[in-house]
Amino acid sequence: MTYVLAVAVLAGIAWGHDHSGFDPIEATALALVMPAVVPALPVIYFVGAIAWRLSGAPDNGPMWPVAVTFAVLLGACACINLLLLRAWSTRRRARRQGHSQTTSVA
Repeated sequence: MTYVLAVAVLAGIAWGHDHSGFDPIEATALALVMPAVVPALPVIYFVGAIAWRLSGAPDNGPMWPVAVTFAVLLGACACINLLLLRAWSTRRRARRQGHSQTTSVA
């Protein structure tokens, strides 16, 4: 839960203010949600672009809708990463238990 919250906060900070270029906070938020962010990038930037345009951010409109959008999307990627980690660890544990049972029988 702390991981998801940290990602969401970093994403909100990164996309919550107008800046040009690639921000180090952006890089940190994106790096923390690897590997789930890779297939999600098109969706993230498409939905983010919609939030950007609808909020009027290009014309000095509010940035909070953009920040919330990216925080939710990257938070979802963090949740997916947790599910992937759980599935991987469950499979690994089952494989170890199966391997130890077959070697103890022999």
